[in-house]
Amino acid sequence: MDQSKDTVIRKRQKVQELAQQGYTKSQIAKKLLVGLPFVRKWFHASDVTQDRRGWVKGHKRTRTEVSPRVKPVADHQTNHSKPDPDHKDGFRDLAS
Repeated sequence: MDQSKDTVIRKRQKVQELAQQGYTKSQIAKKLLVGLPFVRKWFHASDVTQDRRGWVKGHKRTRTEVSPRVKPVADHQTNHSKPDPDHKDGFRDLAS
């Protein structure tokens, strides 16, 4: 397990420890420097050691169809461009 997953699992365990000590959800969030939704999710969880973030190792991520609004930007980025806020369309071609 990588370090970031270990850290997340330790925080989940700490949420439950602090809850057993009588801390409120808001106090736990402040103490651990995490958001209240994180605390709410793990406050009564039965298994804090399972990490289901992301997708299964060895499986490629499935891509959904690109929305018409995003397609021009995605196409432009695919053609080796870099973001450029000063350019009229927001990108600078690397070839130029």
